[in-house]
Amino acid sequence: MWPFQGPTRPPQRVAEPGVALVDLPDVLLSEIAGKLRKRDAVYLAATCSRLMAAVLHGSSDSSGHAARWRWITSPEDPGKGVLRKLLATPAASLPGSRPWVGWCGVYVSLADAGLLLASHPGDGEQRFERIVHVTRRFVSRECALGMIKTFGGVEQLAFPEHMPALEEIDLAHHWNLAPCFLPASSAGRVRYLRLDSSRLCRLPDNMQQLRHLSIKDCWNLTPDWLPAASRTSVRSIDAYGSPIGGFPPGVPNLEIIDIGRCTRLNQTDWLPSDSAQRVRVLRAELSHLRRLPAMPRLEELYIEETRHLTEGFLCAESWANLRVLSARDSRLVRLGEAMPRLEELCVAECARLAEDWLREGAAPSLRIVRAARSGLRRLPPGLSALRVVDVTQCTLAPQWLDETSAGGVACLQADDSNIERLPANMGALEQLYLGRCKCLDEAFLPPSSARRLVGVVLNDTNVVHLPRGMSSLQYVNVSGCHGLAEDWLPQDSASRIVLFKADQSNLKSLPAGMEQLRQIHIVGCAALNRDFLPHDSAQSVRVIWASGSNIGRLPAMRSLEDIDVRTCNHLERDFLPDHGFPALQKIDAWYSNLARLPEGLERIEQIECRGCQRLDAKWLPQSSAGRVKSLNASKSNLAALPSRMSSLETLILDGCSGLRRKFLPPSSAARVRLLDVSHTHITRVPAGLRALQRLKINGCGDLGRDWLPNDSARTVEHVFAAHSAVQRIPTDRMLALQTIDLRGCTELQEPWLAPDATSLRDVDVLRAGS
Repeated sequence: MWPFQGPTRPPQRVAEPGVALVDLPDVLLSEIAGKLRKRDAVYLAATCSRLMAAVLHGSSDSSGHAARWRWITSPEDPGKGVLRKLLATPAASLPGSRPWVGWCGVYVSLADAGLLLASHPGDGEQRFERIVHVTRRFVSRECALGMIKTFGGVEQLAFPEHMPALEEIDLAHHWNLAPCFLPASSAGRVRYLRLDSSRLCRLPDNMQQLRHLSIKDCWNLTPDWLPAASRTSVRSIDAYGSPIGGFPPGVPNLEIIDIGRCTRLNQTDWLPSDSAQRVRVLRAELSHLRRLPAMPRLEELYIEETRHLTEGFLCAESWANLRVLSARDSRLVRLGEAMPRLEELCVAECARLAEDWLREGAAPSLRIVRAARSGLRRLPPGLSALRVVDVTQCTLAPQWLDETSAGGVACLQADDSNIERLPANMGALEQLYLGRCKCLDEAFLPPSSARRLVGVVLNDTNVVHLPRGMSSLQYVNVSGCHGLAEDWLPQDSASRIVLFKADQSNLKSLPAGMEQLRQIHIVGCAALNRDFLPHDSAQSVRVIWASGSNIGRLPAMRSLEDIDVRTCNHLERDFLPDHGFPALQKIDAWYSNLARLPEGLERIEQIECRGCQRLDAKWLPQSSAGRVKSLNASKSNLAALPSRMSSLETLILDGCSGLRRKFLPPSSAARVRLLDVSHTHITRVPAGLRALQRLKINGCGDLGRDWLPNDSARTVEHVFAAHSAVQRIPTDRMLALQTIDLRGCTELQEPWLAPDATSLRDVDVLRAGS
C-alpha cells in the first residue's frame, strides 16, 4: 500500500527516554501525527492499527475539518495486511471524515472496505482485467464495485446500477461512452463530472447534486445536452471549444462559465436571464459574441482575442460589480461609464483604444492596468487607487500620467516606450522598468519620485547618470548601457544596493560605500579599471559573474562564495590574493588564463578550469585542496593533482594530453566516485579508487592489458570505454558491474570476459564490436 507520495524514512518510536510512541495517550499521539508530513504520516500509519487510527484522527485540512484521506492498496499480500489495519481503526465513524480506499481501481468508503477483502468473480489474476481505473486522478469513487475495464475498444463504457455514493467522475478523452453511461440510480449524488473530448451527446437525467461540469471539446452534444432535472444545482460549466448554441434556462445557481472558442453560440439568447442572475465569472476568449447579456453579479470577465464585440457589448448593470476585466488583443475601443468596483484591467495589445477609452471617474477603485503593446496614449486623472501600470511598447502622450493618478503607483513597467520623463510626486514608486527606452531625459526621474525606489531597470538605454535621492535602492540594472559616466551612480543612491547588473556595458568601476552589495553581474564588461571594486564595497559580496570581461584582480572578499571568470584572458597570476577568500565555494574559470588558486580556500568544493592552458605546476595549494569535491580540468595542461584532496568525488580530466603516469596520488583517490580520463594517454587507471562507481576511458588508445587495478575495480558499476584499447574486462574483480560500453573496441582479445561473466545479473548494456 502506498499514498500518492512514498515514505522517506521510518518513524521514530521513542518520544522520550523509556516511553514508546504507541504508549502515549490518544490525544498526544494524534497531535504528534497531525504535525507530520503526509508521506511520513502514511509510513507511521502502516506500522500498526493504533498508529493508523492516530494518523486519521490527527489529520485536518486548512479549515479544521477532518482530512479526506485517499488510500490506494496493492493486490499483493502487504496491501491486504495494511487494509486489515485500516479496517481495525474507528476513523470511518469520525464526524466530517470521509476516507476512502482504492483496490485495483475500485474505490469504496472506508466503512465498506471489508468488501474488498471478500471474494469477487474473476478474483486473482483476472481481477486486473475486471476491476480497474475507469476514471483518472481527480476521481473519488465510493461503492464502485463491478466496474469494467475498457481501453476505447468495441466495448462501450457504462456504469453499473445502484452506486448511490458515486460523487466524482472523470472520463475525459473517452471516446466510447454508452448513450446511457450513467444510470439514474448511480447519478443522484454526483457532484463533479468531467467529460472533456468525449463523445457525450446528452448528460444523464436525475443529477440533482451536480455542481461542476466540464465538457470541453465535446463535438457531439445535442441541443438538449443539459436535461432539466440536472440543472438546478450546477455552479460551474466549462464548455471551452464545444459547439453548443447556448445554455438552457433554469440554471439558477450558475456562477462560473467558460465559453472560450465556442463559435456557434446564438447571438441573441445564448444565456437566458434566469440562468445569468448569479454568474460571477465569464471566460469568453476567442468567441464570436457581439454582446453579452445582463449579469448583475458579474465580477470577472475574460474576453481575450475576441474580434466581434461591439462598443456597447456590456450593459451598465453588468459593469456595476465587475472587479477583473481582461480584454487582451481584442477590438475594445472604450469601457463603460461606471465601474465602481473594477480593480484589475488588462487591455494589452488592444490597438483600437480611443483617446477617451476610460472616462475620468469611471473606475475609482482601479489598482492594476496592463496595457503593453496597445494603443493607449494616456491614463485618465483621478485613479487614486492605482498601484501597478504596464505600458511596455506604448507610444505615450507627453502628459500621459496625471499627478492625481501617479501618487500611489508602486510599480511602473514602460520598457521600450517613448517615455522621456516621469511625473513628479510619484512618492509610492518602488519598481521602475525602463529598459530600451531611448528617449530618456537626463533628469528623467524627479527627486520626489525617487526616494522609495527599490529596483530600477535601465538596460540598453542612453542613461549617463542615475538620479540622486534613491536612498532605498536595492537593485539596479544598467546592462547594455554604453554611455555611463565615471560617476554614474551617486553615493546616496548606492549605499543599500544588494544586486547590481551591468553586463555588456562600458562600466569602469563601482562606487565606494556599497556595504550591502551581495551580487555583481559584469559579464562582457571590457572597460573595467584594474581596481574597479573598492575594498569597502567588496566585503559583503557573495556572487560575481564576470565571464568575458577584462577583470584582472579582486580585493580580499571574505564573503565571496561563487565567482565566474570564464573566458577571462586578463587575469593576473595572483588575481585572488592569498587567504582573502575563506568563504569561496565555487570558481568557474573555463578557457581563461588562470594560473593558480590562492592559499587559504578553506571551503572551496567545486573547481571548473576546463581549457585552462596556463596552470602552474603547483596551481592548487595544499591549504585549498582538502575540501574540493568536484574538479573539472578537461582539455587543460594539468599534469598531476596535489596530494591530500581527501574530499574529491568527481574528477574530469578528459582531453588532458599531458597527464603523468601517476597523476592521482592515493591520498586524493579514496573517495572518487566518477573518474573521466577519456582521450588521454594513460596506460593504467590509478590505484586506490576504492569508491569508484563510474569510469570513463573513451578513446584511451594506450591502455595496457592490466589496465584496471584490483582495488579500483571492486565498486565500479558503469564503464564507458568506447573506441579504446581495452583488451579484456576483468569481471571477476568487478563485482558491482552493471553497464559496459565497448563500441569500436577493436583490440578485444579472447577471452575478453572472465569465464564466470555469465553469472553477472546486473549487466544492462554490453555493446562490443569493431
